[in-house]
Amino acid sequence: MGTQTPARRAQWLGVGALVLTAVMWSWNGPLIKLLHANGAGVPAVSIAFYRSFIGGLLIAPWAIRPWSTRLRAPFLLRVAAVGAFTLMTITFIVTASMTTAASAIVLQYTSPIWVVALSPFLLGERIPKGEAAILLIAMVGIGVIFVGAPLGARLAVVIGIGSGFSYALVQLTVRGLRRVHPATVACANAIGSSLLLLPAVLMWGSLAVTGRQFILLVVLGVVPFAFPYVLYAYAARYVQAYRASLIVLLEIVLTPIWTYLVVGEVPPRSTVVG
Repeated sequence: MGTQTPARRAQWLGVGALVLTAVMWSWNGPLIKLLHANGAGVPAVSIAFYRSFIGGLLIAPWAIRPWSTRLRAPFLLRVAAVGAFTLMTITFIVTASMTTAASAIVLQYTSPIWVVALSPFLLGERIPKGEAAILLIAMVGIGVIFVGAPLGARLAVVIGIGSGFSYALVQLTVRGLRRVHPATVACANAIGSSLLLLPAVLMWGSLAVTGRQFILLVVLGVVPFAFPYVLYAYAARYVQAYRASLIVLLEIVLTPIWTYLVVGEVPPRSTVVG
């Protein structure tokens, strides 16, 4: 191999960070299933609140010092990032509580379609033909999973599609904030979303949890939330949004596996084929 330029090395580090991000994100499914317990555990809106709040607090020590990097970003972009993150958080957790983890993650990963469609207009990034073909193949696999999966109620499908769209907006806004320190991006989005979700928790959820549930919420806030979003924000500095959305499709493969091993939820046959 020839000597790589610093920019090339940084891009490969970004790809590695995205792979690790997908692995950590894939633990959302089983942890949410353990917490929600088919409606007998923590309400979905409360899970969303605690996940954001705990994750944001954990990131805060690394985010406060470089906060000035966020203040230099456009105000509307900062607001849009928090709004998109909040919408993605609540829609994914609600979908995961209403249907199988495999179906929920498939619906969320319709996001690359939106990313590819919006990137040229919002970021000025156009996808090369070769990677467009790879994305098309990946979307065919998702289509197989989507058609064959027992999606349950129609409402779950609608919310899940909203999860995919909002996830695409998160990817685009985080890429737009690539000059902001990664920890600051993740912390601001997490704390901001927890504040936006708090009124909904007080109205439709509950802040009361058991000791076991609190431990699970801390794990949820750390493993598939706080650290991977810092990694994703770091990777967004060096990897285009459409390419990042393709790499993290690995989460679709891993989520059903962990969920089956932890709670025994069997993914549909179409999920395996897809």
